[in-house]
Amino acid sequence: MTHGRFAKTISVLLVAMAAVCTLIYLGLKPTFGYPDEAERLRHEAGFSIIMPSKWQKLVSYRNREGTIEDGFMLSDEKSEGAPSSIAVAKLHRPPEIESLMREGATESTFQGHPAWRVEKKRKLEQGISIYVEIQSHWYRFVLGKPHKIREEELQAFLNTFRVETLADPALPAIIGTK
Repeated sequence: MTHGRFAKTISVLLVAMAAVCTLIYLGLKPTFGYPDEAERLRHEAGFSIIMPSKWQKLVSYRNREGTIEDGFMLSDEKSEGAPSSIAVAKLHRPPEIESLMREGATESTFQGHPAWRVEKKRKLEQGISIYVEIQSHWYRFVLGKPHKIREEELQAFLNTFRVETLADPALPAIIGTK
């Protein structure tokens, strides 16, 4: 009789452990996969990033007035409500650090470079902005609505950013395409 109770207790514990392991696995599984080099987008302004699979992209180019910057806006249009997004922009001028400080910026790092990080948690404006200088150019990265997707998942794609030297600027296949 004692042996039967022991076996039943062990069986219940094994089932509970399997359920916990499954929940942990599902909780850690990325919402939209891992960065895949085949999804790398290259901008003619000399930078690239890997976009999440099945996300939408919008490519922008600097205008004469300087009101639009070279960049990418990547978004998960299939999500409910406001989409999660990753925006990358090559800035025309350095950010105003005093202005960032008024917004609550903190010192941080990005790919080993000193950076400024601003978190916005207001109802209509939620996200994380990162400002960093790489190879004498300033870049702004914005993770929009990171509460819907773990910040670490978006960060994995953000970490694929790189500054590129375009050997032949006439290469049409690399501008804003996969």
